Amino acid sequence: MTGAKHTSRNASLSLGLRGVVLAVLFALTWRRALVYEDAETIWRDTLRRNPDAFIASDNLGALLLARGELGSATTLFENALRAKPDHAEGLDNLGLVRQRQGRLDEAASYFRDALRCDPHFPNAHNNLGTLLAQQGRTAEALEHFDQAARLRPSFAKAQQNRGIVLERLGRTSEAVDAYREALRFDPGARDVERRVAWILATDPDPLVRNGAEAVRLAQSASLAVGDNDPHALDVLAAAFAESGRFDDAVRTAERALQLAGTSAAGGARDAAEARLALYRAGRPFRRLAE
Repeated sequence: MTGAKHTSRNASLSLGLRGVVLAVLFALTWRRALVYEDAETIWRDTLRRNPDAFIASDNLGALLLARGELGSATTLFENALRAKPDHAEGLDNLGLVRQRQGRLDEAASYFRDALRCDPHFPNAHNNLGTLLAQQGRTAEALEHFDQAARLRPSFAKAQQNRGIVLERLGRTSEAVDAYREALRFDPGARDVERRVAWILATDPDPLVRNGAEAVRLAQSASLAVGDNDPHALDVLAAAFAESGRFDDAVRTAERALQLAGTSAAGGARDAAEARLALYRAGRPFRRLAE
């Protein structure tokens, strides 16, 4: 019986000590969380203790790049590459810096180097594709966007970029499919909603057009900006017209022109007024085939 009491007392003591240890660990973790109040603090502290930590250099550089601090970001990416010359993420990020600086040939070289280090790196494919599209090399850009989307099917930005270049190439049915994939993985992408709604409302091919879907997407895009964006309202007006809702189309197009005011470029305003005239006549707008 005494032994049982002793065992019980030891068990209670053990549980009590565990509780104290857990409480101390919780307090230490909480205090450390206060020190690491954001990602930037974590990476800076890591580099202070280990200047060759290439992942910390790359991650901190990415944060600074997002803030537009190109010089500091460049230093960190170069530091990462000194520690690990075949670091694909660092090469890709330096490419982004050079692209922002307008040094496109250097940017392309960094993106290609990143792909040599890691041919299956979707970000580098997407970034090289964006640069090639910027240079008007649309077919080459599409190859890289296709590869990025194959490597990471949920890569919404790559799907969106596929849609943009397919649209430029006049392959609007495929563009719609790409935009739908982008929206599947990023339902809040309002620019994609506007783009696909415009095609569905105005494409010359009746097999591509879909008035009901165009209205749904255009309404979502316009509502997200408070129904006060002239471009979003212009798309919505075209969608209403494709659905045969010409009174709604006229009212929406008039509001778009009113909001645009005199800030709209002359050609854009003339085109918007021409579309409004079509809606008043009970006719939808059709884009010219590419």
